[in-house]
Amino acid sequence: MEKQDVFDKDKTYVAHTNNPFPVAVQSGRGAAAKDFAGKEYIGFGSGIGTNALGFCSEEWVNAVTTQLRAGAARLEAVLHAA
Repeated sequence: MEKQDVFDKDKTYVAHTNNPFPVAVQSGRGAAAKDFAGKEYIGFGSGIGTNALGFCSEEWVNAVTTQLRAGAARLEAVLHAA
């Protein structure tokens, strides 16, 4: 994925109810993030959509992965039953 792909997906799928800072984050760990040019940012802020848990929190990734593995089949059944 390239920087422009991120902005294109954002334009297509995100409701723009605010004026976000125009940065496409390519990677991050903890509070630090890097854009596609390698510029580093410290992630902090407030408001809708803030990343309160940081980037790539091992605890969060493990918790989500565990839940997805446990519930993927059940989720499909729930969606098709509706």
